[in-house]
Amino acid sequence: MILKDILQYSLGNTLKTNEESLIVRNIVFDSRKIIPGSLFVAIKGINLDGHDFIREAFSRGAVASVVEKEELVSSDYPMFLVKDTRETLAYLSQIFYNNPSKKLNIIGVTGTNGKTSTVFLIREMLGGQFQGAVSGTVGFSVANYSETLNETTPDSVTLARLMDITVANKVPYFVMEISSHGLKQKRVFNIQPSLAVFTSFSRDHLDYHKTMENYFQAKLLLFRSLNEDSYALINWDNPWIRQVKNHTRAKVLTYGLESKADFQTISITGAGRNTVLNLILMGKNEEFETSYKGKFNFYNLLASIAAGYVCGVPVNLLKERALNPPKVPGRMEKIDLGQPYQVFVDFAHNPEGLNMAFQFLKQLKGRRRIIIVFGAVGEGDVEKRPLMGRISAHEADYSIITTDNPKNEDPESIIENIRVGMQGAGKVEGKDYVVILNRQEAIEIGLTLAQENDVVLIAGRGHETEQKIGSRKVFLDDREVVKNYLKLQGFPQNG
Repeated sequence: MILKDILQYSLGNTLKTNEESLIVRNIVFDSRKIIPGSLFVAIKGINLDGHDFIREAFSRGAVASVVEKEELVSSDYPMFLVKDTRETLAYLSQIFYNNPSKKLNIIGVTGTNGKTSTVFLIREMLGGQFQGAVSGTVGFSVANYSETLNETTPDSVTLARLMDITVANKVPYFVMEISSHGLKQKRVFNIQPSLAVFTSFSRDHLDYHKTMENYFQAKLLLFRSLNEDSYALINWDNPWIRQVKNHTRAKVLTYGLESKADFQTISITGAGRNTVLNLILMGKNEEFETSYKGKFNFYNLLASIAAGYVCGVPVNLLKERALNPPKVPGRMEKIDLGQPYQVFVDFAHNPEGLNMAFQFLKQLKGRRRIIIVFGAVGEGDVEKRPLMGRISAHEADYSIITTDNPKNEDPESIIENIRVGMQGAGKVEGKDYVVILNRQEAIEIGLTLAQENDVVLIAGRGHETEQKIGSRKVFLDDREVVKNYLKLQGFPQNG
């Protein structure tokens, strides 16, 4: 990529003729990551504005910069003025990596809950890691390659790089989680999914979006961007999501467990250790058997079956792949080292997710008490915290309230918000619940309290391996805490 390639996206520039052929070595929007030959795109963020670091960028060796503030354009440096630097970043990222998005079948999955499980299941329905890349909360993986990601939907540059890796591995599908933040911040601008899935919609991220309507409008950006050749696959059981039909040019297909839809369940019955789903797939009755249990799992599985069907996967292959679907890291992940009680680690971090986790656990045969260890993320939606406390008060037999990722917020104030919900439901501290600030200690106490046939749910962080406390990142993997505790108690590992 050379500087001349950027001209078509600019409203004006200070490029001299002899600078047009200068090579762009990489594209960055963080001035600290600049190397000689970088193109610096100035992005206005929530806390910092990249336009304040233009001089620093050039001092570090930037070959040029892209800005959206006309008053900052200077003939002292090669600069491009554009209307929107976020949109331009998306365009340039794709160009830099030779437009990988145009060489892939992109499937985007959005929703308050269920995104991660659904992208993994869709990839399974398509044929596995050599047929589809997965990008989302638990990272990126394709073929035999994987890497961690800092965000559910990475920035435009990272996204283009991951797509380029997918193309290089000759993998045809790119299945990605698309968050409301990613949509609002235009990280997926200029990317055209052939299929977009909307899994669920409920309260979350109101610290950022402020209202449910704003949150929903952010989700709608994905469906408004689809063209007439694309498909929108939406959960018809959710009243909010039904509105998508009026806001997209795509072909709309519906799925649901409770509503008449293009892909729907007629009945769900047990079959030994498995479950039989009698489904209608676009008017045709089909019977699927799966090792999955739980309503939330059935929603995710049905969405993935429908996605596979839309992509042309034969029904007999969909049935084979639905029988033993992959276990998704940190999503109702069972830890079994032979202990006489059950332990699950889950990512449930909002009211709907927590409620669905409880409904799954309450259906387990032979269970006694449910003990939960949970908290709430810092610098987030404060009003969801008492709701989570209330749900735990009603559904758990005993609750241990602890930290999640407090970030720069006082952990005790976060816990106080949860305590309001517990006390509002009539629960008494010391009798029905306890507060333990240290998360590792809280998990260990939860396991200590567990008796035969009890169920311990450790909620909120799932697959995460770092706890964010202030400006520090402390290694903490809930799953490893459980395993280490159980090994100390003398339990052998079952696998």
